[in-house]
Amino acid sequence: MSLIEAELHGQTDKSTGTRGRVIHNVTLAAKQQGLPIPSRATMYRTVGVLEGNRHPFGDATTRRSLANRPDRTFGRRAPSRPGELMEIDSTPLDLMVLYPDGTTGRPDLTILFDIATRTLSATMLRADATKSVDVAAFLLAKALTPLPMQPGWDASLAFSRSILAAGCPYGG
Repeated sequence: MSLIEAELHGQTDKSTGTRGRVIHNVTLAAKQQGLPIPSRATMYRTVGVLEGNRHPFGDATTRRSLANRPDRTFGRRAPSRPGELMEIDSTPLDLMVLYPDGTTGRPDLTILFDIATRTLSATMLRADATKSVDVAAFLLAKALTPLPMQPGWDASLAFSRSILAAGCPYGG
């Protein structure tokens, strides 16, 4: 049984073969090790059972992609605190806009979503495609900076509720 499993596992990176080739290789290996060899029909049945959904005799691209799958299923995580699990998603909006330079296009909307509280922590609307480094830095800064401290707010509002002293290096 382990000889057949090893041979089936070895089919991942080989050219597309047949069950007969696997049975031939297993028979040779069993003879070298002095193991008893079952009938050819039994070997075919065993190979059929052990191949499962790995498709060792299907397309090479299918075999390789199935071999690259993780061994586990994707599980659900249940965060218990705000900010414990955040997800970022970006999608082009289904509308055409007129940019200041006169061209038209579809803007990208990117959001940072808090799974625990089910709230949007930050959003970004860009005219061009977003790059992951730009998105992560911008959305993280926007999510962690209070609204009155963000650019475009009146400077007098920035420290109206701050507990930091104005001369503090982390203050203003």
